[in-house]
Amino acid sequence: MQKKDCPACGIEVPSVAYRCKECFHNFNVKKPTNNGPLVFMGLIAVMSIIGAITLGAIISFPVSEDILVDQESSSIIFTRQYSVGNPETERLPFDNVASMEHIVESNGTFSVIAILNDGTRKSLVNAKRSKKGDTEQYARMMKKPWRETDNTSSFLKAPVPPNPASSGQ
Repeated sequence: MQKKDCPACGIEVPSVAYRCKECFHNFNVKKPTNNGPLVFMGLIAVMSIIGAITLGAIISFPVSEDILVDQESSSIIFTRQYSVGNPETERLPFDNVASMEHIVESNGTFSVIAILNDGTRKSLVNAKRSKKGDTEQYARMMKKPWRETDNTSSFLKAPVPPNPASSGQ
């Protein structure tokens, strides 16, 4: 017959025994495990990770962004301020701008876009009111052509008169 040792008192008992004959230790009862603290620590770790990701996302977006079309320096100056750190400044010389565009969007907003020599587009203004005058003024200041684009749906489109400044003036 096979034997086993009792974990409580250490004497040898038959392997089929369900209780020790000396100390009455029950071999069939499993010691309950308490995973509560481990689960709690896991939840705190997950919440910390989510908080760090959220904070990182919040501070990575600019708090404010200012754009200045400066005739004196012949450049467009983009200034972004984040919630932490110094402001970032980017200069775009007028020589890098091919033309200007005033866009009427279907959602009722208006945009002023600088189209660069390499074909990329830089947004200067997004507004709820028309910025056609600003577009004309910036184009004049930079000595660049400009055009108006109407992106509203076809049944709402009004004819857009030709732009004399875009004909090479």
